[in-house]
Amino acid sequence: MAAKNGKRVGVWIILGLLFVGLVGFGGAGLTGSVRSIGTVDGNEVPIVDYQNSINSYARSLSAQSGVPVSFATLQQIGADREILNALINRYAIDAEVARMGLSVGDDRVRETVVSNPSFAGINGEFDRLAYRDLLDRNGLTEEAFEAQVRAEAARSLLETGVGAGVTMPDSFLDVIIGYQAERRDVTWATVGAEFLAADLPEPTGEELRAFHAENPDLFTAPETRDITYAWLTPDMLRDGVEVDEAALRELYQDRIRDYVVPETRLVERMPFADEEAAIDAMNRIAAGEIDFDGLAEERGVDLSLLDMGDVTEAQLGEAGADVFSSATGEVVGPLPSPLGSALYRTNAIFDARETTFEEAMPDLRDELATARARRMIDESREAITDLLAGGARLEDLAERTDLELGTIRFFDGVEDGIAAYDGFRAAAIAAEPGAYPELQELEDGGVFVLRVDAITEPAVQPIEDVAEELRAAWEDRARAAAVLARAEELATQVGAGSDLTLLGLAPVTEADMTRRIFVPGTPPGFGPKVFELGEGEVAVIPAGPDAIILRVDAIRAPDMDSEDVQALRGALAAQMNQDLSDAVYQVFEQTIRTNADLNIDQNVINQVNAQLQ
Repeated sequence: MAAKNGKRVGVWIILGLLFVGLVGFGGAGLTGSVRSIGTVDGNEVPIVDYQNSINSYARSLSAQSGVPVSFATLQQIGADREILNALINRYAIDAEVARMGLSVGDDRVRETVVSNPSFAGINGEFDRLAYRDLLDRNGLTEEAFEAQVRAEAARSLLETGVGAGVTMPDSFLDVIIGYQAERRDVTWATVGAEFLAADLPEPTGEELRAFHAENPDLFTAPETRDITYAWLTPDMLRDGVEVDEAALRELYQDRIRDYVVPETRLVERMPFADEEAAIDAMNRIAAGEIDFDGLAEERGVDLSLLDMGDVTEAQLGEAGADVFSSATGEVVGPLPSPLGSALYRTNAIFDARETTFEEAMPDLRDELATARARRMIDESREAITDLLAGGARLEDLAERTDLELGTIRFFDGVEDGIAAYDGFRAAAIAAEPGAYPELQELEDGGVFVLRVDAITEPAVQPIEDVAEELRAAWEDRARAAAVLARAEELATQVGAGSDLTLLGLAPVTEADMTRRIFVPGTPPGFGPKVFELGEGEVAVIPAGPDAIILRVDAIRAPDMDSEDVQALRGALAAQMNQDLSDAVYQVFEQTIRTNADLNIDQNVINQVNAQLQ
């Protein structure tokens, strides 16, 4: 696992060098003459390399999680040490590459730099000014960066060479395939509450008390937070927003294509090399010798390639009038097309439709009013923030602004009112009593401020408060246990080849089942249990409130000649060969690191880390 983590961090270091971005935590460098964190085989490891690697890794984690990742967080998860180790490994490999005389030409370096999207201008092409500027902001010169690109390309050559030709033996693959693709025929049946001979007995008070004590998680109330909030949404303001008719008519005209839609048809078009061939095909269709689908099959053309989708008469050009005069399913032609003479088939007709301005006006008004309400909220942000900075309480905000005051008893799972917003729920969970109230955003453009007044820790609810839930849970558990016991009784009567219908069961058979197949209607443990049993063996497994009786009828080796098994073998071989190649390279890399002359100054690293905080 450590090797894999190191390799993962190493990849991000490489990306940090090849896809340079703005420095996240700093990067001005230490004052004075110190420029490196030490040496590896006599080669200095620049401070800027370490800084850029840290920043690149932090940006990648931030992009994945959607939350800014601080350097302190990286230190907590040990990423800073992984990054340092990966950097040292890279410099050790660079030294080995230099000893071996491996390198790449200038053309390869130029291609890598020019194709890097980080250096593209507004036209999408390589921009030398952007290239220089971005490198300068990261403390790199062109020469230094291009040397890094050349070094990375050389490292790739070495990695490829070390892992080349490493393959898993066929005998090993045969064992894996034999396990993965083994086939089994299975018969199974579900046993439900209808198989119970009598109703469940009434639970005694002692049984209920014991069940309550043994299953506290079923009766534990979640943490609750008493929250006061002040909020404002576009919906609260929308009805009071004035919208003039001229603006509505302008928006209607902007959206006219949505409101005035011409007749359209789902059309397929089959072009031909010349008109004579198209005429011959149409005559055969007219004579009933073949239909449109058969003609496509005869010509080896997939119907999906003939589908034009939903088109208007104008989009069909000269063929439009004839196609739009045809009935659903009718073939017409030959008619002109950009691809030559073609036959056309109409598969569906969608009538023209028009929504008048008067009909569209309520929706148009809501849209404009909502947009203006959002702008009003945006314009009020500064005033609300100033009030909060001045010590205003939420109650004061409700009196002095358009914010509305409310309270909620919040816990995980509440989604009513303001808790319907993801933003509020996330803030409610993260907030602490006494924290400074901040103005925050809702998904629809609204804003809110919240205050945690009290937190009630999770607690097991008394029996008297959960009497109904307690009884229902006991009955569910007791019924499932009784069903399982009944299924086990029935299973004793199931033998190899016996007819399960004689026991009142509705058996289902599964042929050629493999470990990769999930059988619908069965619980997750069904597949593993099937492959634990020998031929003719029977087992019972729980399936929620029901139980399943299963029997293995036959066990067969994989069909090594089948396409599925061949595809599986190919995929496994590729993956295992790559894993083996990676493992060989990791051993090689660790050997190089072990033999390298390392002189890393921890004091310098500590100073850099302090700057990154």
